[in-house]
Amino acid sequence: MQYKFSYQIPTRHFIDVNFCLDAPNPEKQKIMLPFWRPGRYEKGDFAKKIQEFKVYNEEGKSLAFEKVASHEWMVSTKGAKKLFVDYNFYAADLNAGSTYVDKGFLYVNPVNLCLYAPDRMQETCILDVQTEEGLKPHGALPNKTSGGYEFRDFHHLADTPFFYAKDTSTLSFTSAGKEIYLHFWGYYKMDEQKVLRDTKRYVDFCNKLFPELPFPEYHFLYLCLPNGFHHGVEHQYSTVIALGPGYDMLQHDYNEFLSISCHEYYHAWNVKSIRPIEFWPYRYNEESYSNLGYLCEGVTTYMGNLLLFQSGVWEFPQYAKELEKHLERHYHNFGRFNKSLAESSFDTWLDGYERGIPDRKVSIYNEGALLTMALDAKIREKHEGKQSIHDVMMALYNNFYLKGNGVSEDDYWNTIAEFAGEEVHDIRKDFVAQAADLSAIVLDAFDYFGLEVDTIPSKAYHEAALGMKLHHHHGDGHQWTVTHLYPGSPAETRGICVGDVLVAVNEIQAAGDFAKWIEFFQDSQMTFTVQRNHFTKQVQLSASEKVYYKDYKVSRLEHPSRAQREAYNKWSFKSNHK
Repeated sequence: MQYKFSYQIPTRHFIDVNFCLDAPNPEKQKIMLPFWRPGRYEKGDFAKKIQEFKVYNEEGKSLAFEKVASHEWMVSTKGAKKLFVDYNFYAADLNAGSTYVDKGFLYVNPVNLCLYAPDRMQETCILDVQTEEGLKPHGALPNKTSGGYEFRDFHHLADTPFFYAKDTSTLSFTSAGKEIYLHFWGYYKMDEQKVLRDTKRYVDFCNKLFPELPFPEYHFLYLCLPNGFHHGVEHQYSTVIALGPGYDMLQHDYNEFLSISCHEYYHAWNVKSIRPIEFWPYRYNEESYSNLGYLCEGVTTYMGNLLLFQSGVWEFPQYAKELEKHLERHYHNFGRFNKSLAESSFDTWLDGYERGIPDRKVSIYNEGALLTMALDAKIREKHEGKQSIHDVMMALYNNFYLKGNGVSEDDYWNTIAEFAGEEVHDIRKDFVAQAADLSAIVLDAFDYFGLEVDTIPSKAYHEAALGMKLHHHHGDGHQWTVTHLYPGSPAETRGICVGDVLVAVNEIQAAGDFAKWIEFFQDSQMTFTVQRNHFTKQVQLSASEKVYYKDYKVSRLEHPSRAQREAYNKWSFKSNHK
């Protein structure tokens, strides 16, 4: 299969694609466009971005075709020696998993816009890219032949994002004999030596954990945006990370930059190598349901932050902040009583990447990370700190990935049981297969590592005393929207709804300091003016003595036991980076 990408007027955001299939089936040939992309387990509906679609043979004669599904076409080839399709793809979304073109910049995630013949996916793919003058390619692109970049098969092409740009910065270093590249495009300021030092430190540490690196070289592609943004997508040889605002991403948000980067790097082993059986191989035109989101994203979230701590890039206070975020997200999400972690993974195809209805589900990232921490503690306790969750991942890598197999849910838990004991099957039954609060096993893990959790009322008065969380929109009118309600709180029981826009409190109009005015009226009854579905309503609230939403503070025990000190030191690799 051969592809050519070009564009005429980049500000129109259309990429012209020419697709060629040699020796198609003599009578009818099915061609497809993926309708989802690995790393985001929901329908992407990429075909809706195609405007023009023309099919013809090697003589330029039109071939009849019929659209047989949303992303599938059947072409009457009539003995054609070559099948060509010319189409254009609207590329106006700029995020880590999209495709985008504008003046001076082209970013392509090939899985978005590359047609393929389902019976020819294992064949070599050739890609020719034509851009404006002066733009240079960045990414894990393969060798270039006279016809273009040569990919070993369609999966390789679909998994190789890249961008062409002029004003970029590239840093590089060598780790375990492989070149590691960091490419930056957009708006950013950075201390190059600091970025290189910290990245090399966690990359070196991670590379020593596994027997081999599953890539010939690795590329971090950073899209540094002017707006607030946080999105990363894993690939076998690279990752694309979109972050913003650019003035903060390598300054005040530097730890966030490290966290998402290490997370995506660990994905090269977990998800891109160790992979649920439902994704082995990827079937781009089928919904691929899996209960193992807590392996894909939960283990990666836990390990990504832990590796920053273990490698010495982070000290404990920095790592503790990530644990505090996990606890807050856990305790503030009452979906944990309604949908299990396994079900929430399966349902990513419904609402896994959006807020959804209130309290319906849990996060495979957050709850999965807490579950992994609990399992890590179980394994370490059984083996006096000499084995850990990493030994599970090593076993999965050796016994499944290297043998060309995906991992089933039973495979995962049976592997954990080899290290932690058969009792972990009770954890699966009680805390993963059914809706449950993970707090008990998570706090056991904290205790094992010599950590304690203090709870204090949320710093936001309306969260602690009224039981509602708000999102402040800085646009027109400084809108304050209700995003969460604590069950049984004054806000919930007196008539506030998720999605309400708070317009005023006691005749004080909502503005940037609205939260301060709510706190100002704490000793009196409050009358909120709310907008709901184009209706305006009045809701009266008064504070309760009960504390609803709380903040969480993680610290080391002041007087840990000898066993807790030893567990902490082995878990943190403390002796390795004094």
